[in-house]
Amino acid sequence: MTGSATLAHLTKRQVCHSALDADLTPADLAATLSCGTPPKHRPHGSDLANCGHCHPCLVRRAGLLGMDHTPYDYDPWDPSLSWDQAEHWHALLSWLDASYSLRDLIADTPLPPGTDTQATLAVIKRGREELSELREIEGKA
Repeated sequence: MTGSATLAHLTKRQVCHSALDADLTPADLAATLSCGTPPKHRPHGSDLANCGHCHPCLVRRAGLLGMDHTPYDYDPWDPSLSWDQAEHWHALLSWLDASYSLRDLIADTPLPPGTDTQATLAVIKRGREELSELREIEGKA
């Protein structure tokens, strides 16, 4: 058996737009799961599928920016939240504020043999642009 990562060259937003091009609706996308902390693992017991504030949910929000109908626990950029509640948001902002290069990719990410590092870096850079848009629009940074 062999596997293929046919979407590996796409950012989250590009995947979402591909889904819409394949006749899925924003409501269909809202019904998908991205969360890194599903309900049974959250201390406050929310039953929402996507928390909205973990790293995978932040990437999801950036991918669905402008068409997101997903219910979330809360918005991590809300200034009334505690540091713990907004921990992933603050980490994301720090990551976006730092430069990111091929050296970072190679040093920080275990890559399968034969990975096209330049193509992977290009996807990460486009993904960072999407996350920066989320920051600008939602986070009012």
